[in-house]
Amino acid sequence: MPQSECIKVRLKPGMTNKFLEWAKQVPNRMEEAKICMSAQGIIAQHIFLDRSPDGDFIIVYWKVEDLAKARAVFQSSTRKMDLEMIEMVE
Repeated sequence: MPQSECIKVRLKPGMTNKFLEWAKQVPNRMEEAKICMSAQGIIAQHIFLDRSPDGDFIIVYWKVEDLAKARAVFQSSTRKMDLEMIEMVE
């Protein structure tokens, strides 16, 4: 049975503009994104920017086949798109 999760992740200081540029590129990188999502078992994913006096965050909602597997695959990924995201978040 699919599982869902919504998490708030802090962007590293100075990474907000890089995140915004990365997000703008995603529509042009859909094949790459689909490969990453498929490997992680992602059924649906939405990412939002949350700017606050405490810093900038991304809010990630994802529906996946298995949360533990999705997290493990993402955290150990060597795919460029995943590594770019990992570089921007704490």
